[in-house]
Amino acid sequence: MGSEPERAQETPAAPARVVPPNPKTDDWALVIAPIANLAEQVAGTDFVPAALRGKPAAVTAGILFGPELDMPPMQALQQVHVIEGRPSLSAEQMRAMVLAKGHILTVQGDGGQATATGRRRLPDGSYGDPAVVTWNISMAQAAGLLGKKNWQKHPRQMLKARATAELCR
Repeated sequence: MGSEPERAQETPAAPARVVPPNPKTDDWALVIAPIANLAEQVAGTDFVPAALRGKPAAVTAGILFGPELDMPPMQALQQVHVIEGRPSLSAEQMRAMVLAKGHILTVQGDGGQATATGRRRLPDGSYGDPAVVTWNISMAQAAGLLGKKNWQKHPRQMLKARATAELCR
């Protein structure tokens, strides 16, 4: 009897590469369906800002953005504003987050000017040098802000918000 026909040697397949999930980027995929359902339920209510009302997809995106900054869903909907397609925190939320980390932040002003002063808390518990940001009406005018309704109705608050946001950033 002759020899058995030679068999081609099979090369073993490379093991499949398993990439562990990244909780910072992958967890949202696990929760999008229930969040979209929640968004459908709340999108038409007065608890949702007018700019998002009746827009469940936008509400879903707002809720998904919240955990990026450790914010619960309704807080994210109230404190994150989309400005020209970019999510931005309200000055009120920025101030709260800065104070929660132990930094110092004060804001003073009148209808014509606002000044925010802050001091970063250092790892040793001491505080760094003060940082100061001032916004005034002429700056707001140069930035093209004075024509907006909120600037016409509440210039003092808007100046304080601008000074606060710039300092926090």
